[in-house]
Amino acid sequence: MDPCKMTYEDVGVVTVPSCDTTMHQPQSQSQPVYRRQSPTALHLILLNAIVCGLLFCSSAGFTYIPPMLLKAGIPERYMSIVLGLGPLLGFFLVPVIGRSSDRCRSQYGRRRPYILGLSILVIISLVLIPYGELAANYTLGKGDFSKILGIGIMIIGIVLLDFASEVCLTPCEALLSDTCNNTDHSAKAFTYYSFMVSFGGCIGYLMAALDWKDSSVGLYFGGQEQSAFSLLIVLFTVTMVITLVMAGETPLDQLEEEQRQANNNHTCDSIVHDMQINIETEQSVAGCNQLNKRNGPSSTNSTINDEQQEHLEQCQYSQIITLTDKTCSISFKQRIFNRCYDVCSILWSETYTRLPSTVQNLVNIPFVLRPLVITNFFSWSALMSFNLFFTDFVGQAIYEGNPSSDSDDLVSIYRYDEGVREASWGLLYHCITSALYGGYFIEKLVQYYGIKKLYLFGNLSFVFAMLGILLCHDVTVVNILAAITGFSLATLTTVPFWLITQYHENKEIYFYDAPNGNKQNGSRGIGADVACLDSAYFLSQVLLSACMGYIVDITESVEVYIVVAAILGVAGLWSSTNIIYEKHQMVSMTRH
Repeated sequence: MDPCKMTYEDVGVVTVPSCDTTMHQPQSQSQPVYRRQSPTALHLILLNAIVCGLLFCSSAGFTYIPPMLLKAGIPERYMSIVLGLGPLLGFFLVPVIGRSSDRCRSQYGRRRPYILGLSILVIISLVLIPYGELAANYTLGKGDFSKILGIGIMIIGIVLLDFASEVCLTPCEALLSDTCNNTDHSAKAFTYYSFMVSFGGCIGYLMAALDWKDSSVGLYFGGQEQSAFSLLIVLFTVTMVITLVMAGETPLDQLEEEQRQANNNHTCDSIVHDMQINIETEQSVAGCNQLNKRNGPSSTNSTINDEQQEHLEQCQYSQIITLTDKTCSISFKQRIFNRCYDVCSILWSETYTRLPSTVQNLVNIPFVLRPLVITNFFSWSALMSFNLFFTDFVGQAIYEGNPSSDSDDLVSIYRYDEGVREASWGLLYHCITSALYGGYFIEKLVQYYGIKKLYLFGNLSFVFAMLGILLCHDVTVVNILAAITGFSLATLTTVPFWLITQYHENKEIYFYDAPNGNKQNGSRGIGADVACLDSAYFLSQVLLSACMGYIVDITESVEVYIVVAAILGVAGLWSSTNIIYEKHQMVSMTRH
């Protein structure tokens, strides 16, 4: 705050400061913000290396997993339940991991211990999925029991892969935000994140689209799935090591000490500044007293003050009458509504106390996060309905194959396998579009059109693609429409994190209703809020996995996958209009 500026008036031969003391009113002091050195583009890419590794593991793995489950004799409804167990675990555990990583006091940093532990689970799952049945047969010999045991080991690996590969993204996102917080690259960081997500998907779907069986790699590892998963283990280990080495986190104890010293310096500066203002105010008041003694009271000013006082009293009286009339007119109308509201509040409080702590944390979030979390839920539900079941849709609806056919019906099984491989190319195009759009265009387009229009465009393009897939079953057209869905993926992996970072840079405005989000206690960690977004993501997969299998059994058509994706896309499009994108939106809401 600049020192108060005093004006001067000439009175005879004496010049004294005027009585304008309104400029000396105390103003709120904001917390000090220190800009750090921005990380380089190469550093951001290497920091996101493990994100790329996680995505090519999950994309390639879950291209193979639904066909592997169906070929093992597991029906559609049970397959969807298996695919939902990992997200269910993530829904309950990711908020715990997010909050605990904010408070982790390891000498290696807050995020890296969690990234390492979850990465080890990913590697274990990549071993169990393709080699579980082989291990059972080698240990117990071929038979019905070893076959059941092999399927059980494969299911455990699938659940571990789904859980660890998705939950590991939460500390990775928080690490990226920590690295770029209070720098000039806070927005660009998640542009690189989106690019690495899409690039990882490209590698994964390319590995799934290639035929490894007749290659030297396939002959060495013993099959298509074994070759792909073995290569995934090697590539993922390399990306994990790169990120852990490049992270270079500062321990939490050291961060708190630096923040404490910065706050102490800011407090000392504020005390000296306030003392200067008090001295200037006293000098101004003394000048006013001297002027009044020399010239005496002014009749003109007294007349003006009397008129202003009378007008003020009339305004206050009219306001009291108006408020009284409004109170009398609406009290009777709202009496029943207030009673119903009280009953609903009691019922909700009783229900809320019985909910799991994870669900309570997801419900009891700051106001600014609620529309963002809801939109994230609908948008990811739509996209995952497409991603998880697209290969099955193409294999059965377009290529007319049947993975559950008898071993004698080799033609139907061959058609299904060809459809899965062709769908893998469509998902590859989907990731290429996302990589190009998210890596090179989305940040520039935000400057011209704003975040809101880009969010709407991402959801609208997805709905358009789903409608086109339903109307046309030509495989070339379907793959082109699958490429269009990449706009939605790039949007979901950038815009929500941009908004979260923006919210945390102005906590006193956006988190006004959070108990620890104001400037007096700025301990609200970004890991917890990123976990809220990820919880909505996991919840979308849980609900899809619980419902889609039964819906397919009832309708007896795999086209319902695309229908559900289109409906959820429309819901996400509508919900994205309620997100708080700018600071002035929040200011106007708090005033009302």
